[in-house]
Amino acid sequence: MSFAGYLVKIGNKEFPTEQIAESSYYATPSQRQDLDSYRDNIGILHRDVVDHKPSKVEFKTMDGLTDAEITTIWNIFESECSNETELKAAVEFYDPLTGVYVTEDMYLKMPKIQIDYIDRDANVIYHKAVQFVLTGY
Repeated sequence: MSFAGYLVKIGNKEFPTEQIAESSYYATPSQRQDLDSYRDNIGILHRDVVDHKPSKVEFKTMDGLTDAEITTIWNIFESECSNETELKAAVEFYDPLTGVYVTEDMYLKMPKIQIDYIDRDANVIYHKAVQFVLTGY
């Protein structure tokens, strides 16, 4: 399926694309992994590449999201996790290299939430961009 208007889906819920800083989106699908690869005594690399090829997806939100918007995003992750301890979920992401969506079990690295400023008159907190990193199992 070609691009269908969203970049990431956690379980059955789309991550709000309008809240993703588009230039921050990175998809690195099917990353090759080495097992016991080495260089011999004349410097030639001997690779033992395993069959399993996990992916990684990284993106940042837009600057200026409110506490309520951050909470809504977090609820997507929490509600769609198959393993809450590991923050594991089925993730569907757009692969710009192939132009199709890939679905893979991934875990979420805990994001750092940074306050940008507080509107004390309106009692609203605004945040700097939040980076989300999803890594395949």
